[in-house]
Parts: sequence; structure tokens; C-alpha cells
Amino acid sequence: MTDCGSYYTAAELAALGLPGLPGSRYRIQDYAARHHWKTRRSPDGTPLWRRRKGRGGGIEWNAALLPSAAQLALAGGRTPKPDPQQGRAEAWDTFNRLPQSRKDEAAKRLAIIQAVLMMTTLRRTAAVKAVAARHSITPRTIHGWLALIKGHDPADWLAYLAPRHVGGGKAADIPDEAWRTFKADYLRPEQPTIESCYRRLQVAGKAKGWYPLLPPARTFARRLEREVDVAVRTLARGGVDALRRLYPYQDRDRASLHALEGINADGWKADVMVRWPDGKTSRPHVVMIQDLHSGKLLAWRVDRDLTATAVRLAFYDLFRYHGIPDFAVLDNGREFAAKMITGGQPTRFRFQTKPDDLLGILTALNIKVHWTTPGSGQSKPIERAFGIGGLADDFAKHPAFAGAYTGNSPENKPANYGARAVSLEHFCSTLTAWVAEANARTGRRSHVAQGRSFDEVYAASYANAIIRRATREQLTMAMLAAEAVTARKPDGSVHLYGSRFWDTKLTPYIGKRLAARFDPEDLGAGVHIYRSDGTYLCHAANLEPAPFLSVDAARAHKHDRNAYVKHTKAATKLERAMTPEELAAALPKITPEPSPPPKVTKLVARGGGQPIPAADPAADTLADEEHLAAINRVLHLVTGGR
Repeated sequence: MTDCGSYYTAAELAALGLPGLPGSRYRIQDYAARHHWKTRRSPDGTPLWRRRKGRGGGIEWNAALLPSAAQLALAGGRTPKPDPQQGRAEAWDTFNRLPQSRKDEAAKRLAIIQAVLMMTTLRRTAAVKAVAARHSITPRTIHGWLALIKGHDPADWLAYLAPRHVGGGKAADIPDEAWRTFKADYLRPEQPTIESCYRRLQVAGKAKGWYPLLPPARTFARRLEREVDVAVRTLARGGVDALRRLYPYQDRDRASLHALEGINADGWKADVMVRWPDGKTSRPHVVMIQDLHSGKLLAWRVDRDLTATAVRLAFYDLFRYHGIPDFAVLDNGREFAAKMITGGQPTRFRFQTKPDDLLGILTALNIKVHWTTPGSGQSKPIERAFGIGGLADDFAKHPAFAGAYTGNSPENKPANYGARAVSLEHFCSTLTAWVAEANARTGRRSHVAQGRSFDEVYAASYANAIIRRATREQLTMAMLAAEAVTARKPDGSVHLYGSRFWDTKLTPYIGKRLAARFDPEDLGAGVHIYRSDGTYLCHAANLEPAPFLSVDAARAHKHDRNAYVKHTKAATKLERAMTPEELAAALPKITPEPSPPPKVTKLVARGGGQPIPAADPAADTLADEEHLAAINRVLHLVTGGR
């Protein structure tokens, strides 16, 4: 390998043309920044770069930082021949990086050179003197320019004539410990200013002994800009979100969609004080659903808090007035991730699904959900409808809300803050009118609208699209709230919010998980029961408690129970095709066969002085010839034929 004590500038490395390295000084500097050469150190902790001594300053890089192929080339003493094409590319690359003032100076020099070359009747020296006198410059200057373009193609003279001088003074030295201390102080999320960091550094420098050696604060600022990448500074001081903003956003083509193919929904807390029917006041939450293709606002609901109920009712309006979309882009908040909305689909709160999970209305209607990052306007266009020119600006500052507008932050409260609160009906009616006006507003500049309104874009696409319309049963599913319940022993009733619900069709599902859909404001109307896979079972009535001494209630309950028993008896009789007597007559009569006599008997002595009864010759079966023959065969096997 090469000598690790060798140091090279970026220009020297570019001139060597080493394999694995760019061929331009600027590109090598970019390569060094991308590969973090400034953070690399030798085994003893010494940085693998140093300040270049002499005029001009700059940085020299240790050979140990180079790629393996470049180190091998240096170790082998290979010095590549200069490539003219590579020199041209580097010259033009350098020229393109120069400011316009230097490019103009290069064009001025080229015009002077061309004036000299046009004087073909004079010798070169005389022509140079004549042109130099005309432009008030010395002939030596023109001769220097001619030397710069010697041997190069005239088409490239402009690039070689550009001034390449750099700053004249030597960079001020900053003690390493002072520089590390300054960077540690400046690169903090608290975002201190350079001046405050410099003052603290001066205080520390007095104790450390390098205070008189500190250059001015502007020197630290310039070194920060020169050596610490802007992305690093942004991450250290602004966090990950600020760093992400440095990365270009992704354009998403919504022209490829059709109306109601996809929607996006989100919640927004209005900057308006509302008085609720119970007399309390607070800022309401709005759940808004928007069509992705056209940008039209399709459905919305208002509630005190951002709840799954408001989300469910907003989707109910969407299904009723427009249809069922194919997919939905939702904020991954708990109100959208609730099981009644997206049960059966994984979320950041529900990483896996269980077979008995309650299916949400979107899952049951086969609407694919795509989750996004909260507050991401790039992935949810509806975020823009909440911003400047939208709900948070144009709507919240409507004249109808004068005195009720709260401002978008505690620091931006209006002068008439808290003057009044508008009624809920007034808020909703104003919101309805604003949504209608926003959808009908022409001059939309999106790629899809191209000057049309959201209504026009939506209507044109909706007329030619295949839309899934919601049935009455699907609307009922969306209208009703949902809870997971269990059919309890011993009768199969389900318990919900302190009430019991039962139907005869629940008995086969005792101990199993079911889904109950109901109107939260009218539990007395009963609940609709579904299996966990979404199959409808029955409507279970509310078994409301009766007064303790109510004879009429007891009589009605006894009547219903007797009717249930009578109905079950009739059903049982129908299921039985035979009477017990007919069943007994139909079954075959089986006569048991006598047990065969044992092949080997064991004599048992009776104790207790009881006499052994005499053998009965008539019952003695040992006299049977076949039995004797069987005993003889057994004895023959035991004795081996002896």
C-alpha cells in the first residue's frame, strides 16, 4: 500500500487521475464530503487531513483515505498520462461553477485575444502592443493569456481564460479544542446564535488559555458554512422534520384516478368558539372527506371532539350521497384507526389482526386503507384545504364569526378574542355554504383542474366512472355504531352499556364473539347482531328491567317464555320423525350368544373348611372328545412333543 504519511490536495488528486476517484477538483471535494473524510482518524486518533501550508491555504488529504484501487496505483508508481478530454471537462466544469462576473471577464479576455489574432499583417509582438495600448493593459498580461490557451482547441479558450484566483489571505487558525467546543454548543436543538456561542467560548477560553488566539466570530461562521454540511446543521438544530423538508417532495399524479376512486379524510380543530346545545362553549372538530381526483370536498361532520363516531357519520354521508370508494388515504390517528372504522386492517396501533376482530365499516365494504404520516400535506391533499386560503384562513375568518375567531395560536389572538361564541347551527350552516362555494370556485390551478372548479372536474369524471352505490343494508351498517360483544351463557344474550339484548337466533352462538350495531342515542330500539365475518344474524330486542312489583310485566314475561317453550316443543316434535315406540320397533332385536368355555382352567381351593361340591357328570364338558383333542394339542406345544 501507499505511504500513509503522504498528503494530497484535491487538485493534485484530480491531476493524478487515480482509479476510483473523480477527475475534477470540485468533484473530489464533493466525494470527500459524501464519504466523511473529515471525520476519519488514524488508529492513534489523529485526523487524516490537515491544513495546507503556504499561500492560499486549503486542505490536504491523507493517502489512507483513498479507495483501494487509488492506493494501489500510487504504491505502484503509476502516473497516468493526462487525458485531453478529461482536461477539457474539468476546465468547463470549473468555468460553470464560477460566478457571472468571472465568466464576463473570461469573455472580455477572449475578445482581446481575438483582436490580436486578427492583426495578421503585424508580427505577434507588435499586435499585442497595439491591442494592449487600446485597452489600457500591459502586453505582459496579454502574453499571459496566450500562454493559458496554448495547445488547446479554440472552442475551449473561454473556459481556460476564466480567472481562477482564490482568496488571498491565510485562513485564521482556530484551536482544535475551541472548534470542537464551539460546534458542540452551536449544533443543538435549542438553536443558539453564533454570537452567544462565541461569547461562551471566550469565557471558556480564558480558563483554557487559548482566548487570545481566538479569531473573530465571523471566522467561526464562515468555517461552519465551509466545513459542516447544511444537512448536518439542519438535523442537529431543527430535527428530523426540518431535515426532511430539505429533501424534494414527490409529485403524485391524480389525473390517473377517476372521481370517487380514492378519497382522503382528516380532522381539523376549528379556530372558532361554538356554543353547544347544553350551553358549554369550545372549539369544534370537523371531519372532512375529499375526493382525490378532483379535490372536491364530499362530506363532513362536526363534533366536540375528534371521535370515531364523527368519522363514521361522515362516511355515512359519503356513501349515501356519492357512493363507495375503492380506497381511502387516512391519517393514522386513533379516530380513524378505531375498530368500528377500520377493524380487520392493521394500523400503527393494531399491528396484526385476529380472526374474531370486529370488521370496521371500511373493511366490510372492501375499501382498502392507506395510512399516512400525521400532518403530511404531501400524502394527504386535504391538509392544504385546511391551510392558507382554506378552512383555517378563509372560513375561520369569515365575517359571520366576528368576535368568535380565536386565532390559530395563543400568540395570534385577535383584539376581540372571546367577544362571543356562535351557535352550533350557525357554525354548521356557514360551513355548508363555504364548502359549496369552495367546490364551485373556478380558476383552480391544479394539474387536473386547469382552471375549472372542483365541481366541474368531479362531475365530468363521475359521469363516466363505474361507481359502487351503497345498498340500504350497507347504509344501515354505516349509520349504526358497532361494538364487539359475546353471546353469554346460559341463554345467549349480549350485554351492552348496562342493557341486555336477546333473540332466539343467538342461542347457537353461546360463548362466541359477535358484532352489535346500534344507534347510540336509542338503545331501547334494540341492536343488530352480526357474526365476526360480517354476516347478519338478527335484531335483538332490549330486555329492559321491569318494575320489581309489576304484575303486568311479570305476566307478559311469563307469556313470552311460555310461547318460547311451546314453539320449541313444536319444533322439536317436527324434528322427531318417530315416536319412542316406533323407534324401538324399528331397531333389530339382538340375541346374545353364549360365551365359549375357557381353554385352560385353574383349580381354586376353597378355604374356610367349605367342601368342594361334587362334579356333575351331566354338566362335565371335559368328556367331549373335541375338547380333549384341543387339550392334547396344547400339551404337545408346551412339551415340545416329548
